[in-house]
Amino acid sequence: LAPIAEMIGGKKVQLEVFRDRVRSRKEGKGGSSLRETLGRLSREAFIPENVSPDYWNYVRWRFLQRITSSILSVYTTESMLRAVGVGAKRSLPTAAAFNWLLKDGIGKLGKLGIVTKLGSQYDLELKKFRFLSTVVCDIACGLEMLTPLSPQNFLLLASIGNVGKSVGLSIALATQPAFHKKFAMADNMADITAKSQAQHVVADTLGLGCALGLSHLMQSVSPQMRLALPFLSFPFLAAADIVLVKKELRAIELKTLNRDRLQVLASHWVGSGRQVVPSGTMSKIENITFFPFSPEGTWPLQVDSVSQSLTDVGSLCVYLKHYEKEEYMLIPGKRGPLARKTLRLVFSASATERDLLKGVLQASYFRTLQGKSHSESEVIRRSKRLAEQNMNQFERDVRSAGWQTRPMLLFDSKYPGYVLDLDWKRKLESLQQQQKDVVDV
Repeated sequence: LAPIAEMIGGKKVQLEVFRDRVRSRKEGKGGSSLRETLGRLSREAFIPENVSPDYWNYVRWRFLQRITSSILSVYTTESMLRAVGVGAKRSLPTAAAFNWLLKDGIGKLGKLGIVTKLGSQYDLELKKFRFLSTVVCDIACGLEMLTPLSPQNFLLLASIGNVGKSVGLSIALATQPAFHKKFAMADNMADITAKSQAQHVVADTLGLGCALGLSHLMQSVSPQMRLALPFLSFPFLAAADIVLVKKELRAIELKTLNRDRLQVLASHWVGSGRQVVPSGTMSKIENITFFPFSPEGTWPLQVDSVSQSLTDVGSLCVYLKHYEKEEYMLIPGKRGPLARKTLRLVFSASATERDLLKGVLQASYFRTLQGKSHSESEVIRRSKRLAEQNMNQFERDVRSAGWQTRPMLLFDSKYPGYVLDLDWKRKLESLQQQQKDVVDV
């Protein structure tokens, strides 16, 4: 044996000297069995090396979700082809082709508009957008399946459905690299992406085979059952698709901090004796929908601008003076037609990651102090003081638990942070005096 070995696929393989030539000991063994050869080729084709432990749970659910999505796609395409008359005795190929191309064109324009509007938000809420993309795609598939029932409205239904599917697909494709980056342990994103595409090919093929097999089975039972199969299967396929993508997202342990993950960390730290939620637990409990969220169930937090949060001069004066030495403002209020109690965090243009942490920590203290016979202004004052006293320890605990505090994903580059004039106090006094004069008149 040579005094040296190679690491192949994570395993140590000793080298040996044979007839004055250095070779791997594997080369000296007889031919591998067909099963071993197929297993090795399958691993090389579908399984990436150097990935984080949560990858395997993720890819299992991802593979199953891709199969259900493929079956759904087969049945929606079949429904639309039937709606435009493909296969019918009186089908009009030119009209069918025109309608099909027109709905594709409208779908692309719709995707362009929505993606342009929301693209900068994807990195802030990766899981939320990925989950939303599946829901939108399933709704779009439902609309496309309705086209045979109303052929005269084919263009309307198919265009709306195509917009939904285009938007959903673009969101899924945009968020996928961020997940792959998280899984990569050795700067091997390209390898993970390539293996992911190979997995998708297999899953799509299996989905196509399942769809054709079910169709053949229903045809042998009854032609009417065969025609009704897409409509009967849709609720089950759509539900399975949503459940599987939810499990897929729950398997991903992101360590970046967005608004909701930071809220959970701060709330648990305040209420449990300064214990930090690990990333594995966070992935199972974090919010992956766009509904208003609060760990305590009340006073959901929203990052907003000054112009949206403070609409009268009196409130502006009060909060600017109260947060004079801070780079943020926590503003409680009511929002929406239901006048729901909401906390709004407003940050200055020069706010740092520490200011973002402090603002969310104060929001957790604010919720804890609510309902203890304090006025709202007193709760703001006390929560701010508690955040100041405990901020250093909270920041250390969060970082020591492995959470990434840079960058903080609370808002994107388009966020309108506030900037105070050098003589802002004098201008505030002038505004207050003008308001007083108006009242006196």
